[in-house]
Amino acid sequence: MISSLSINFSFPLLKPQTIHYGPFKTINIKNRSQMKNYFSDNKKQPKGINGSVVPSPKRGNGSERERGQGIGIAKFLQGKNYLVTGATGFLGKVFLEKMLRTAPDVGQIFVLIKAKDKEAALNRLKTEIIDSELLKSLEEVYGKNYKTLVMSKLVAVPGCVCEYDLGMDPLRANEIAAKVNVIVNSAASTKFDERYDVALNSNTKGPSHLLNFAKSCKNICLFLHISTAYVSDGEAKIIQESPLCMGESNVSRKRNNISENQTSVPSLDIDNEMRLATNIMELVNDSEVAKEMKILGLERAKIHGWPNTYSFTKAMGEMIITSLKGDIPLAIVRPTVIGSTYKEPFPGWIEGNRMVDPFILSYGQGKLFGMFADSKVILDMVPVDMVVNALIAIMAKHVNFDNPNLTVYHIGSSMINPISIGDMVDYFYTHFKCCPLSDPKGMILASPRFDIRNTQKLMEEMSDEEIREFWFDLGSINWEEYICNIHIPGLRKRVLKSK
Repeated sequence: MISSLSINFSFPLLKPQTIHYGPFKTINIKNRSQMKNYFSDNKKQPKGINGSVVPSPKRGNGSERERGQGIGIAKFLQGKNYLVTGATGFLGKVFLEKMLRTAPDVGQIFVLIKAKDKEAALNRLKTEIIDSELLKSLEEVYGKNYKTLVMSKLVAVPGCVCEYDLGMDPLRANEIAAKVNVIVNSAASTKFDERYDVALNSNTKGPSHLLNFAKSCKNICLFLHISTAYVSDGEAKIIQESPLCMGESNVSRKRNNISENQTSVPSLDIDNEMRLATNIMELVNDSEVAKEMKILGLERAKIHGWPNTYSFTKAMGEMIITSLKGDIPLAIVRPTVIGSTYKEPFPGWIEGNRMVDPFILSYGQGKLFGMFADSKVILDMVPVDMVVNALIAIMAKHVNFDNPNLTVYHIGSSMINPISIGDMVDYFYTHFKCCPLSDPKGMILASPRFDIRNTQKLMEEMSDEEIREFWFDLGSINWEEYICNIHIPGLRKRVLKSK
């Protein structure tokens, strides 16, 4: 929630000098080396929402976790076959890298790639995934011929989630349906103001098309759908890990707060939303379609209580698969704002100018002089490698324990290890003060907190070995170190291509 309190940014000077760190603290740092030494000597213990020290996940006496069995992640990964969408995206790449690094005996991973034919799909697999800086880390595990192993595991499949049959060749579709055990849906259109027709196809229809395919898979163990934490009511103080109900808008959830003179609550009819988009496209001139579709998406989202087209269409996608899942085991994962890697396969890997990052870079380049915001508002960030580790643990939990129930998992830090806008700006200032950019050529604000009891319970059930290999304890993140020493340096190197 943005208020009228102004935060004035003080930009770094090019010469070394004393840093005024927040309203109470002054430190003297002259270069990057001193900054790293400062943070290593002054690491802060993460604090909970009441200021208390955040506890580690509980360890039960005599539990399977204590005996070293945990939830069986290693057993789960052996020999399973996967169908993965969105693998050329930021989260998808990290997921593939982790799977290949920790599970050399994994079965085939069919990678659905938007392409016109097999050759084009294979080319995208090689150039956008296998040849990426991220997957080069596999050389340390498998040697210089690591690409041969990767090519033996990853199968490029031309197709598109927007099409009813996923755009797959029928023979390939039958092969995958006979082999696949787990479907991981990471495909999405993530622009907040995306064209309504495009967002509906990717975020609303796409998941239902995959679910229909899952129902044809003979050995399906789990459909894992990656959504976003922001599909839920942004005005609730604590957002629960619960599924969305078909046709229930955010406005209807707030019906008790509706004024007396408001006579009706708009009903959310997903089929009608799709017809509306189609009808308007037919009525508008081709030259105006893109503009009108963007306007329509934002209008429809706000009518039903969502802030943008992205979260609205993702919410409708959740509603459809929840209502139509039948006997398909389903888990929905809702990460908050995903940032660069914290540790794996190396700190600071990021791709693209994401979420809060335009603000960081604008600040560092001297283009952002201030903003109106409440400095106490909590931002909810999670490193991408922690999200991936949680995804793998969730898959193992549902498959090994034969859990047919739908479970929703929030992966977020606001309940267990919150970071405020004020703290974030302090960290920007500290970094750019000692390490200014040499060539100075929507943020999501989470005022509510996201309940993470399901995700925390998952960690409590993991063995010590599983926690070491698939660590995602969000309470252990040192935000000062992550923002100043990992995330911003990653942005500088991989987005700005500067030192």
